[in-house]
Amino acid sequence: SARRCGLYFGRLEKQPVFDAEKFWGEYSVDGLTVKTLPGVFSRDGLDVGSQLLLSTLTPHTKGKVLDVGCGAGVLSVAFARHSPKIRLT
Repeated sequence: SARRCGLYFGRLEKQPVFDAEKFWGEYSVDGLTVKTLPGVFSRDGLDVGSQLLLSTLTPHTKGKVLDVGCGAGVLSVAFARHSPKIRLT
């Protein structure tokens, strides 16, 4: 109904301050510094499942690895460092 409609108008006198540095999280895994943003899987540290997976890596693994991109890329970097002959996608 026209009686319930309203239009609000405002004007910012001061530009809001946005500091992206406040949003970054950071932790270390095997000498690798991991920087993450909110909403990224394992933002505050490596989860137990990923730790378990990394503990099972064998040296010089060959083959293909697919990273579906759900996190900060820790597993992909670990695979690439651990087994440089893998094909990482």
